[in-house]
Amino acid sequence: MELITAQEVAAMLKVPVARVYELARTNILPSVHLGRRQLRFDQARLREWIECGGDSKRDPSTDDLDSNRASKLR
Repeated sequence: MELITAQEVAAMLKVPVARVYELARTNILPSVHLGRRQLRFDQARLREWIECGGDSKRDPSTDDLDSNRASKLR
């Protein structure tokens, strides 16, 4: 597990650091709390979150299945 800072996440997502904290506070962005005021982000989970289009409920491993189903319906 490689933990990165909010500043690194902000650079990765090209958003302000305040937005990163807001997304983490509302449990939209997966984060790790290290004490009361230390917040870090697991880089692997963050990349998975990005691959899911920012939807923490969607499983990226099922994307291929969904595209196969859609092609069969056409």
